[in-house]
Amino acid sequence: MITMRKSNILTAFTLFLFYVLSLVTSKNFSEIIRTNIINGLDSPDRPFYVKVLFERPAFCGGAIISPYWVISAAHCITSHYGKRITVEVRSYSMHGSSFTGIYTVKDYFIHPNFKDSEERMNNIVLIQLRRSVRDAPYHMINLCQKQEEHGTKLGTCSMGSTLARRPVFPSRLKETFFAETKFLSQNPYDMRLCREDIVCVEQLRGIPRSNLCFKDDGAPLYTLKCGLRVPDCLYGIASNYENYVTKSGSYGKSYFASVPHAYEWIVETIYGQ
Repeated sequence: MITMRKSNILTAFTLFLFYVLSLVTSKNFSEIIRTNIINGLDSPDRPFYVKVLFERPAFCGGAIISPYWVISAAHCITSHYGKRITVEVRSYSMHGSSFTGIYTVKDYFIHPNFKDSEERMNNIVLIQLRRSVRDAPYHMINLCQKQEEHGTKLGTCSMGSTLARRPVFPSRLKETFFAETKFLSQNPYDMRLCREDIVCVEQLRGIPRSNLCFKDDGAPLYTLKCGLRVPDCLYGIASNYENYVTKSGSYGKSYFASVPHAYEWIVETIYGQ
């Protein structure tokens, strides 16, 4: 009886290995297992970018907005209740990344109007660190205070997981670019319709189609200075995205919680403590 059970387990394990190998060797593997920022470019140094860790390998992106404060997506916290939260700071450059330190969390504050992990609105959390990152090679990013005009060039960066190639966690920070759009749907009953508390984006013309993907939650969205890849201010936090890959390219939509909409709450929370 025991021998038969062992035989069944071995057979199941062999079939599983065969299935995995068939995916790896498949020409459509990239369509089955998504990568981080599809078609993303290697990013220059973005020293405000951080990883918010939830007992590895789970993590979200985030951004430093003051020596003691990091901003990320609220659903990252609510999806990992009970897990220890830390913040990883690194110095990124075109030549790779160097480890700086792990910062423990003193407290966190979820936007009061955030409801659940499926919503795109008000999907923001402020994370208070126990010690300052002032001595680390960091630099905070300023907050955007007002809504930008339609078509404003925006950038986002991430170290999200990539299972379609090695290593699983990329060693390079990836970046992609969007333009703000007023809406992504003509249907007024469609939740993809833009609101003041959401930043909806569209693909920029003239560059390969790109989009956020697996583990890009909390990625910062920033406005770019005219004609440059230099971040100006933090405009949004990645809260929800839809994407799919076909043989002809990658397609999808990304939604970011609006920082200008939450600006007063952010300032009050940080400086009112």
